[in-house]
Amino acid sequence: MRRAPILAAAMAALGLLAGCDRGGQPGGPGAPTANVTIKGDDGEVKVTAGVAATNLPSDLPLYPGATVISNISAQGGEDTGGTTIFQAKAAPAAVVDFYKQKAVAAGLSETTAFSAGERVMFSAARPGGGRAISVVATAQDGGAQVQLTWTEPGTEPATN
Repeated sequence: MRRAPILAAAMAALGLLAGCDRGGQPGGPGAPTANVTIKGDDGEVKVTAGVAATNLPSDLPLYPGATVISNISAQGGEDTGGTTIFQAKAAPAAVVDFYKQKAVAAGLSETTAFSAGERVMFSAARPGGGRAISVVATAQDGGAQVQLTWTEPGTEPATN
């Protein structure tokens, strides 16, 4: 059974909530985290949103020195995915290059790469389907605001 539409909808809805009620400030210890289970006829999707944990795959770490703004991850059956938005004190191209190197090391192949002014984007996927990542970094406040999105069929995210 395919849970991708439910997984995507749940992540989008909770992604909007992850940044609420903090006055625009990144979270830290004690920052709110939401855990929701959505049940449907085809199974259930477990969603976690907040800023205290990143739940990124172990070979796709948070950029060094980054500050998480919001994070959402979901698991439906064996499929997992997530989006982490963070600030980095580095140029957008440097952040994207960091994730490009991680993707290549994980056996993913580039699917898209572009640079438009102050925005740099890269995406990669496992040949033949499966795992995929996307990184969009935009210049902001002398560094970059980054959106890192990943999907991975058949595994659970690591807890960092």
